[in-house]
Amino acid sequence: MNSYRDYTWDVVRGIGILMVVLGHCAPRPLVDFVYLFHMGLFFFVSGYFLKITDNGSFLENEKKYIKRKLRTLWLPFVIFTLFILGLQDFFVNHYMAETRYPGLEGVKMAIMVLGFKQVDNPILCPIWFLKSLFFSCILVYTIMLWIRKEKFRLLFFVALYAMVTVLQNLNFPLPTAIFRELTVTFIIYMGFVACKYKVVQKWGGALFGYFCFPFCC
Repeated sequence: MNSYRDYTWDVVRGIGILMVVLGHCAPRPLVDFVYLFHMGLFFFVSGYFLKITDNGSFLENEKKYIKRKLRTLWLPFVIFTLFILGLQDFFVNHYMAETRYPGLEGVKMAIMVLGFKQVDNPILCPIWFLKSLFFSCILVYTIMLWIRKEKFRLLFFVALYAMVTVLQNLNFPLPTAIFRELTVTFIIYMGFVACKYKVVQKWGGALFGYFCFPFCC
């Protein structure tokens, strides 16, 4: 059996990584431009590879999908965070972090890391993305299992995005992470739609990118 890998999306991921780097070191006007889409791009690509068969069922059942997300998102988060936690005293001594976790407090934090708790260390700031992608992907998968008809799915995700936007503007008391996870479900779903209807191949991504652009910031 011949296997074919489309390297287009590897290139897209690579561009996204470069955009993240630019977003942290480029001049201000370029940073403002990059921040319009750079993280949204990764969520979009994740949705693009959310595969469903012609009869509407997922290629992976719930158990297999969650296990894969645990392996590819939760496990790297836990391993890297625990590694940094073990070196936390070193970072504090060298003024690279502020919070120590001595004795039982360190054990408690290590256990909490298993639930996606982040350690107070600037080095770990970027891995919020693993936590956010994990929960938003599980949420999208659950919603799409629950709502089978595509038009109702679209209406639901648009309504969810609109509701979250309104609540944010009203300063509704919800943690930023929850707002973020709920918001990016729409971007992940748009990635799925782009794949299903071959939007990128048909339009070169121009019109679809224009449509999604405001939602990726």
